[in-house]
Amino acid sequence: TEDWFVRSHFLPLLRRARDDGFDVVVAARLSGALPDVRVIDTPFPRGSMLPWDMARQVAHLREVLVRERPDFVHAIALKPMALLALSGHSGAARVFALTGRGYLGVRRSLWARIVNGGLRTALRRALSEPRSVLLVENTEDRDWLSDNGDLDGKTLIMPGAGVDPDAYTPAPEPIQGPIVVGLVARLIWTKGVDLAVAAV
Repeated sequence: TEDWFVRSHFLPLLRRARDDGFDVVVAARLSGALPDVRVIDTPFPRGSMLPWDMARQVAHLREVLVRERPDFVHAIALKPMALLALSGHSGAARVFALTGRGYLGVRRSLWARIVNGGLRTALRRALSEPRSVLLVENTEDRDWLSDNGDLDGKTLIMPGAGVDPDAYTPAPEPIQGPIVVGLVARLIWTKGVDLAVAAV
């Protein structure tokens, strides 16, 4: 939904696609974070799952897809996946890249259960169509959409989006002094800040 998120997490993917001869276009909210990529400013408020907001966003995405006529669409994160599935657009191959379920994965309220059920149904329907694949970072997200492994043939597991472990050298355990623990995340409970504090 955000061009800065594409830059921070998926810029190598864009560069690789362009090097392979693809014409790369990003549909996201425009902040100027991708000066070397064509970005279609797309109003995707991340937090809203209200039906009228979703309907407006689906209509906008459908208009973009009809105008651009892509050969394939790579929908990154749950909101764009849902919008692509609900758009009914099937003229392109589609990659549904689930990077986590955010608050929907941890909330247990009635509203969250209803939204979860509706999204799961829409995504399963979209994945049943030809030339559609699911890309996940863990087996839990795969299992959320799968019924007893029925999506295994259409699912690829990519464990993580970003850190090259070879770029870091483990340091020896400190002998004395305080141990400093860092948590790199937004300070919201869905990121597990409370669990990190409890663990310390």
